[in-house]
Amino acid sequence: NLIRNEHNLGYSAANNQAIRRSRGRYILLLNSDTVVLDNSFDLAVNYMDLVPDTGVLGCKLVDQHGDWQPTISPFLTI
Repeated sequence: NLIRNEHNLGYSAANNQAIRRSRGRYILLLNSDTVVLDNSFDLAVNYMDLVPDTGVLGCKLVDQHGDWQPTISPFLTI
């Protein structure tokens, strides 16, 4: 399904809008510039099927050279 908005809601708000309308067993949030490698979806779905109390699943991100791209960082203090 295509959701057409009158204005750009931003990434988070648009994802929340889509999640509210979703009806599937799993929800995938994927950026438009993402390249999915090999059998990543199969591995993720198989894991979630084996561990049904999984709430959120994150994947390892790599850059265009295959180097690990960290997706977390500590909170900075002021």
